[in-house]
Amino acid sequence: MTTLAYIIPILVFGATLILALAVAWYISHVKSHRDLLKKIEEEGQLKSVTTDGLSLQDKIRQAYLSMTKGLSGIAQPKEEERISRVKRSFLQAGLSRLRNVVPVYYGTKTLFALLLPVVFAAFKLALVRSMLPMQFLFVVVLLALIGFYIPDLWLKIKIANRKDKITQGFPDALDLLVVCSEAGMGLDAGINRVGEEIKIRNAPLSEEMKILSLELRA
Repeated sequence: MTTLAYIIPILVFGATLILALAVAWYISHVKSHRDLLKKIEEEGQLKSVTTDGLSLQDKIRQAYLSMTKGLSGIAQPKEEERISRVKRSFLQAGLSRLRNVVPVYYGTKTLFALLLPVVFAAFKLALVRSMLPMQFLFVVVLLALIGFYIPDLWLKIKIANRKDKITQGFPDALDLLVVCSEAGMGLDAGINRVGEEIKIRNAPLSEEMKILSLELRA
């Protein structure tokens, strides 16, 4: 009886403590859940207001970016070396500052690989009736490959055009750099000044000069 007289209050106290902790956890959980729902609702309203304030071109751009980022997982490689090469190519093309450039690039490759065969199939059903199944399959595969490699071709053309523009403006930039040096400027200050001066005439070379100036300062 003496033992029970000690055990029963302890059990009652333990049960009360557990019940109080459970109630406190439930109240905290409900409060955090409500805060989360409120935050999601506020962000949704803010996003809708921001979307409503955008122009049609910006809405189309956002829809395209969302779609390509969703499709990027199909074609994007897992190897960091291949992704680094793509990033280096975009750096050479002057497009490295774009956000999510790698997912958008691989999503575009996937989109074109799917879009061209679908357009051809719709065109065939609408106009061309007579075509052998093997011919149809060959054209579909060929168009899928063409669509997949169109972004690669575009990127190579972009890099080549940028290199040509930099090469064309390099002699004038060297002349300006000589003038800056004769005026008493240091190398880093002269490169920065030349980058500012040729910004309007040759934007790619101006960007490279600014990057070189930052690297020299670092």
